[in-house]
This record gives sequence, C-alpha cells and structure tokens, in this order.
Amino acid sequence: MADPPLRSTALLTAGLAIGLGLYALSLSAPLMIIHPGFGAHTELINHLFPDLGASRAITLWGGLVDLWVSGAIDLALLLGVFSVLFPCLKFAVCTLTLMGAPRRLFLRFFHTFGILSMGEVVFVAVFALTLKSLPGGTSVEAGWGLGIFCVSVVILSMVTAALHWRMTHATE
Repeated sequence: MADPPLRSTALLTAGLAIGLGLYALSLSAPLMIIHPGFGAHTELINHLFPDLGASRAITLWGGLVDLWVSGAIDLALLLGVFSVLFPCLKFAVCTLTLMGAPRRLFLRFFHTFGILSMGEVVFVAVFALTLKSLPGGTSVEAGWGLGIFCVSVVILSMVTAALHWRMTHATE
C-alpha cells in the first residue's frame, strides 16, 4: 500500500515546526477584538472615560488569565487543558515519534481525540455571538490570532494523522 502524501520525515518535521511556531505565536496574538458601545451615550462615555470605551484585544493566554483572576477557575482550567495542555502534549508526542521514539498509544489517542483541541474555538465563537447581541452597539471582530491558531491546529492534526497512518501501516 502506498504512503499518504505527507510521508517523508522531513516534510512531517517541517510541518510540525511550522505548526509549533504558529501555535506559540497564537498564544499571545489577538483572537478577537472587542469594541465597546454604549448606545446613545457612546461619545460621552468615550470622552469622559477613554479607557472604558477603548477597544480591547483578547488573547488566548490573556483570556485564560482573566478567567482565572475573575474567579472562573473551572472554565479557565477546562479551556487551558484543551487549548494549551492538549496541543503541547500532542506536539511532544509527534516530536518523540519523529525522533524515533514512537508512542503508539498516545499517538492513537491524539489522532482519535484531536478535535477536542478546537473546543476553545467554539467557545470563542459562542462568546463573540453573545457579545454581538448585547445592547449598546458593542461589536466583536475576529483577530488575526484566531486564524493562526486554526492553521496551527490543522497542521498539527495533519502531522498526527500522517504519523498515525505510518505507524499503523508499518506493521503490515
């Protein structure tokens, strides 16, 4: 049986390095930008309290810290596990596999449950939709970090799938 398109170790290593670089960048990149609105009083509020009316960029790391500080520790932990810990472990398992120390069980787990690392993207989307429905003209704009995060997750998923394919077909 022929290897999948992503079969060469060099290509997989390059994909993993690019995915890791994009992922690291996405932790501090703006996922969304909130532009507060106060209805008919927006100009007055912006004049009297410029900080209150200023746009605010939300990063993945900053959002987790804000949740923790505000007392939503359970939500911060849940999102932290799926948006930080899970992808980091997945990068580590893929790296070990490419270095010749395959972790078959872990690779199978990450290949099967890899979609969970996109859970926070759904959360951000629901959060953005909630903010868009608030009165007063508050608006939410997708930040460039959201795109980078999604691309890094897709690359990591492709590498994981290729490594899993290689590992399951190497014994045949």
